Amino acid sequence: MSLLIRAATALLVGVVVVSLAPDPRESVEAEMVGMSGALRGQVVGRGFTLEPGDVVVAENAPGRVLIVDRDFDDVDVIASGLDQPHGVAIDTADGSVLIAEFGAGRVIRLLPTGDVDVLDAPLDAPEDVVVEPGGAVVVSDREGGRVVRITGAGSEIVADALAGPAGVDAAAGMLAVAVRNTPPDGQILAGPVGGTSLELFNEPFQVPAHIDVSPDGLDVFLADEGGRIVSARAGGAKRVIRPGNLDLPVGLAIDSGAASPGDETLLTSVRDGLLRLHIESGETLDQRSLDDPVGIDVVPETVDDPPPSTTSSSTSTSTTQPGVAVPQTTVSTDLGDAGGGNGGGGGSGIPLVPIAIGACGLAVLWFILRQLGIGPFARRG
Repeated sequence: MSLLIRAATALLVGVVVVSLAPDPRESVEAEMVGMSGALRGQVVGRGFTLEPGDVVVAENAPGRVLIVDRDFDDVDVIASGLDQPHGVAIDTADGSVLIAEFGAGRVIRLLPTGDVDVLDAPLDAPEDVVVEPGGAVVVSDREGGRVVRITGAGSEIVADALAGPAGVDAAAGMLAVAVRNTPPDGQILAGPVGGTSLELFNEPFQVPAHIDVSPDGLDVFLADEGGRIVSARAGGAKRVIRPGNLDLPVGLAIDSGAASPGDETLLTSVRDGLLRLHIESGETLDQRSLDDPVGIDVVPETVDDPPPSTTSSSTSTSTTQPGVAVPQTTVSTDLGDAGGGNGGGGGSGIPLVPIAIGACGLAVLWFILRQLGIGPFARRG
C-alpha cells in the first residue's frame, strides 16, 4: 500500500507540473491575432511590403489590419491589438498605412518596418482617414462631429458641428466627406483639398458609410449601409450601381488597375467579407470571407519607394512607439483560418508540453521499478 501511495503521489506531482507548463501554441496565437485581454489596446505591428493591387482592410471586432492580395488568395496580418479599427489609408510617399482607431480615439501610422506612430490630434472616435496629395492627413471624427486635418504644424478643423461624419476621401483636388445625419437625410459634402470649408455635393442617402472619389473627381462612390452602392455627382445626379441587397456595406475603394477605362472595379466590405464588383453593372466578380471588415484601401499601380527611415512623415506630429519585431505572417487561404491565425502550427518554439509529459512519465516509471527492486533500478545497500 505504501508503494502505491508513493507512486500515486509522484504521478500527481507530474500532472501538476504539466498543467502549469505554458502551452506555446496559446502564446503564438495571442501574438498573431492580438485578441487576448493583455494585448488589447497594445498595437503589435509587423513589417510589410505593399504591392500594386493589394487591399488593406481593417477588421473591427478582431482589432486587426490585413493585406489581401488582388486575387483574394493570400491574407497577411500586419497589425493586431487595435481597438475597433475602422478606416485605413495608404500613404504612397513612404508606404505606410494610416489607421483610424475608433475605440481608442486616435489615428496611428503603421510603418513598413512594423513601427507604430500615434498622430497628435484631438479626436473622440475617428471613423475614416485619407492622405491628401500634399501629405496632410484628414480624419472624420464621427463622435466628435468634425473633420480634422493633421499636418506637421499641428491640427486644424476643416468642418465642425456635423451629425456623424463617416467616410472621407480626396482626389483630383477635391476633399469629400459623407455625413450620416438622420436617416434618410445623409449627405456628401465637398470642398477643395487643403481648404477649411465644405459645401453640399449630393443628397439624400439612407445611411452613408465610406466613400471613394473617382480619379477625375467627377464621381463620388458611396457605400450605403441600407444595402446599396451608389455613384453620385454634384447637383443631385445619382446612379445605383448595386441595389439594396448587400449585407451592411461599409468600406469602399476603386481598383483602377484595369486594362482600359470603364473596366475598373469597386471593392466593398460587407458584414462577413470583401466583394469585388464591376464598376458599371455592379456584378460580383470575386469575394473573400473576412471577420467583421470595415475600412479598405487599394494600393495604386505606382507606389513610391519608402525612404530609408523608421520615423513618421514630416507632415505629422506623432509619438513613435517601436513595433514588435515579428516576421510577416500569411494567414491560410482556408476561410476559417482568416479569423484565427495559423493555429498550433504557426510557432517555432520548443514543444514544452510533450517534453514535460515524457519526463514525468519516465520519473514515475523509474520510481516504481526502484521500489520493486527490478534489475539496475534496485536500491543499493
